[in-house]
Amino acid sequence: MGLVGHDGLARAWNEIQATTRGRRRIVYYWTEADVPLIVYERLEGGALGEDLTFVHDRTIGGRLARELLEREGRRVFELRHAHPGRLARDVGDLARSSWDFGIAVDGRGPYGRVHPGVARIAAQCEAVVVPLGVSWRRSLSVRLSGPLRLPRQGATISVKLGAPLDARTEAQLDRGMQRNLDRACAEARTALAEPGR
Repeated sequence: MGLVGHDGLARAWNEIQATTRGRRRIVYYWTEADVPLIVYERLEGGALGEDLTFVHDRTIGGRLARELLEREGRRVFELRHAHPGRLARDVGDLARSSWDFGIAVDGRGPYGRVHPGVARIAAQCEAVVVPLGVSWRRSLSVRLSGPLRLPRQGATISVKLGAPLDARTEAQLDRGMQRNLDRACAEARTALAEPGR
């Protein structure tokens, strides 16, 4: 398994933490990047820090990610979409928590678009939102309740943190989050395509 960008990911995350001290941070990415990100974090030794909580649901992909994360000793917070009352309570609990967390922003679709509910959570938390672009070569594409990528043997995974946004000051947060995540993913793809990779 090859890693691209691992030399700068921990440093970039530490810089973001230092410049946003006292603020909540939300790392966000696409649903299909969930498993490659977990594999990357495992091989990298937790470049995003051990304190980052990952948010998942009860879909097949969410349960798979939860199992992988819990095996690594990571904290997972579950959103229960099947029950509207429980979902509202879970979102409220998440917003009131003090955790930095990672979340797939297009969970349950439409895929490849930032869900406005995630932007509302970020605004409610007055968080700094940080896009995480993930790209990979050699994976198996699986379509369950949503898109899922499973890295194959010999896969190469590239991860890039994008420009953070302040949920307190960004007028159209969901659009800004979409723009910055698209850029971070493009940077991850570019890094993967560099000669020698």
